[in-house]
Amino acid sequence: VWVAAAGDFSAVNTSLLSNVATGTGGALHTVGAAVVTCSLCTVAQNQASDGAGFYVDAAVGFSTSAGEIRDNTATDLGGGVYVANATWAAAGTVLRTNHARSGGGIAGVDANVNLAAVELDANDATDAGGGAWIDGGTWSVAGTAAYDQFAGVGGALAVDGGGSVTVAGGSFLGHTATAGGGSVLDLVDGSVAWNYVDLGGRPGPDNAAPEITTPAGPQSYAGPTTTTCTVTGCVP
Repeated sequence: VWVAAAGDFSAVNTSLLSNVATGTGGALHTVGAAVVTCSLCTVAQNQASDGAGFYVDAAVGFSTSAGEIRDNTATDLGGGVYVANATWAAAGTVLRTNHARSGGGIAGVDANVNLAAVELDANDATDAGGGAWIDGGTWSVAGTAAYDQFAGVGGALAVDGGGSVTVAGGSFLGHTATAGGGSVLDLVDGSVAWNYVDLGGRPGPDNAAPEITTPAGPQSYAGPTTTTCTVTGCVP
């Protein structure tokens, strides 16, 4: 699907399956100020360089509710979703077993992202951010369950470019960082605030990796109340 500038794409209970793009946007690609709404959609087994499921750049509005984004493969960024310079609201959406170089589940560049009761399950990245790779922007993650993500660094999350992330409630369990850089979070530049999040009780296969890494070295989440991680470390 190609959504042109000022275009409007709305889908309910729709499947976008097994599409291949030689460039960006395997299942769906936006150009400019488009509006995209997908409810109860299945977006699966698509391939692209970036955004194998959804590639959304500079859209006016992008929202997904329920549905599943799974088994998509990007050779570079955003196996499930690539969102840049846009706002994405996701409620109850499942992102499962998506693959990319960075941002196996999601890659965000200067985006405003609101994830509510979203599930991230077994997404992987060869480089950074198995669950999500965040380069700038502002993210709110509430009541999200993230299990068994896999990456070189930042098994669940990798944050760079001054990205600001707030995680409230939910659980981040069983992640792996093969290069030893943060099984849950690898923070290069930006901030992540944890508030009543479960990070324990289900270690990933790579138990040698610290939970959180920042430029200040390995860190841990003191929990259960708010702990904020920045480039200088994690402080309750």
